[in-house]
Amino acid sequence: KYCLKPDAWQLKFNEHDVPVGVERKPTLPKISLTTNAQDTDGDGLPELPADARSKATITAEVQDAHGNLVNEDFILMFRTTGGTLSARRVEAKRGTATVELTSTVETISITVSASAEGAQSGALTFELMPPAG
Repeated sequence: KYCLKPDAWQLKFNEHDVPVGVERKPTLPKISLTTNAQDTDGDGLPELPADARSKATITAEVQDAHGNLVNEDFILMFRTTGGTLSARRVEAKRGTATVELTSTVETISITVSASAEGAQSGALTFELMPPAG
């Protein structure tokens, strides 16, 4: 069982720093990103009009291995491959933070990612669609 995921295990030491066994490494919390933007074409990606004015709120939640909100504060660093974010560095109070994404005029896919020390990163991809009309 240790060979299937060797990075998931670590040596357990006694009070004299002598190895006494093997134990599972603690799982880092994971950042989960959601948005209020809708997926109108059913492809699993939320959309925004590519008009440089449309906005979507992105909520970041830091969750434990069971999907429960971590009741700690984290400094989240946000990045995007397109559009503009309202902030790049946000404090997640009790595991939750929000930023706003403003679209660009390019009809492209963009990815917003969030990272924090002591947590697994999260990402969310959007489609910027031609404006209606």
